[in-house]
Amino acid sequence: MREGLADGLREGGWNGFTLEPSTTLAEFRRSEAFWGTFGSFGAPMLVFGSHVVWSARRGRRVPGWLGWALVAWGAPLSFVLPKSPAWTVPAIGALLILGDRNRRRNRQH
Repeated sequence: MREGLADGLREGGWNGFTLEPSTTLAEFRRSEAFWGTFGSFGAPMLVFGSHVVWSARRGRRVPGWLGWALVAWGAPLSFVLPKSPAWTVPAIGALLILGDRNRRRNRQH
């Protein structure tokens, strides 16, 4: 995995991983490394969804720190794979951050 990620980042990162079918073993290893690590949507979305359910059951809103986590994860993801819908991850994070700020402002007034 480490070698596949290093190959993609060695080329500068921008579009270092694509959605195109692999034509060589090296491209396949690079793609496998990406989707098996930080390109995976499974683990972060499971954590996110669990927290949203937990918050909803308690009548709470999702806190801003979770939005920042999505921005921190989604920004590099969008950078290395710009032709994917990865840009939605930091966009969702930004909305969560704004929602948390509005909630705090409303409490102060």
